[in-house]
Order: sequence, then structure tokens, then C-alpha cells
Amino acid sequence: MKDYQKLLKEYARYPAVFIKHEWGQNIISLYNQVAEAWNRIDVGTKIIITSNLSLGIKRAVKFLAGKGLAAKIVGKGSEGLRLVELQKDKSGILEVVNTQELISFDFNDREYEVNVGDAIFSKTDLDAGTRFLLEVVFSSKTDFNDTTVGDFGSGWGAIALVIGTEFPKAKIFAYEKDEASIEVSRSNLAKRKNVSVLEADLAKE
Repeated sequence: MKDYQKLLKEYARYPAVFIKHEWGQNIISLYNQVAEAWNRIDVGTKIIITSNLSLGIKRAVKFLAGKGLAAKIVGKGSEGLRLVELQKDKSGILEVVNTQELISFDFNDREYEVNVGDAIFSKTDLDAGTRFLLEVVFSSKTDFNDTTVGDFGSGWGAIALVIGTEFPKAKIFAYEKDEASIEVSRSNLAKRKNVSVLEADLAKE
């Protein structure tokens, strides 16, 4: 395998699409990202996945191979960094796997139904940490109407959904970097006109 950083420089000279394999992202979610990239690029373009051994990238490569995609680990870096490469070698459309997954939760005498799809966290219910945070906020009796609220690392949109519902005159910005989480949060928050979902990696801002 080649050096991770040297390979990144080499890829700058060729048509390539980069996908970041995130912590907590399941194999289906990664495959769907690859499929979506594949469907929009030209034959001959490479798809480069940046990942880490601790994220199960070897297992993901095997899964992609099972889908007929000749992915291979080509580069390595410090602390388990890995680069995976595959090239679109034929035309045709890859079918994206439907990952809609509906759950319901109740908070403050309201019941919510949401799609968590491929979102990284809280796959079965409102997680204990988020529920505790909301309980603390609501116990303070703060009125968020006519204020601006930021939800940093919003996941599938639980906090923005609850605050946006309870305080319809609040302006809420939900920031998230994970593509799968952004997709489902936009669906969950589509009816909340006072909430904007923004793609951002706040650690790099």
C-alpha cells in the first residue's frame, strides 16, 4: 500500500469523488453514498473513500465487493488511516438501498414520529442524553419564541424538532456534517418552517 498523503496528492490530478466514512456509519449507508456518487459520475472516474481500520473498513470493502464493486484498500496512514479506491468501469445505475426506518417518541405530552434512516445516533428512540438536555431546557421555563437557536450536531433533528414545535416563533438553525443524518433531518423537519438544516463541519469552521 502507498502512503496516504502521497496518494491524496496523486488523486488531485485525476477525476475523482471523495467520500468520508464516518464513525458510526453502517455499511448500507456507506454503500448508498458510493451508489449515489457512481450514478452521477462518468465512466473512468474514481471514487475514493477515506476511512479508518477502527471503523470496519475491511468489512465494508468486502460488502462492496459483494455488490459487484471492485473496491480495494490502496493507501495507509498513521493511526489506522486507510484509503479505499474503486473506479466506475461501466455505465449503468446502482440501486440505492431503501433505509427508511420510522420510530416514535414522546416528549412534553406530544408524540413525534420520525425517520432515522441511516443517521448515526439514536436509532431506536430519543437517546437518554438528548432527553435529559431537553428536560433541563424545558425546566428552565425559557421562552425561545422570537429568538435564534443553534442546534450543533443535530443528528436526525430531535432537538430542532421539539424546540421548533414548542416554540413556533423561534428561528432554529440545525447544523450537521453527516450526510445521512442531514438527509433524514431535512425530511423530519420539512414541516417546521422555522427550522433550517445546514450542512457544516463545525470543527473546521
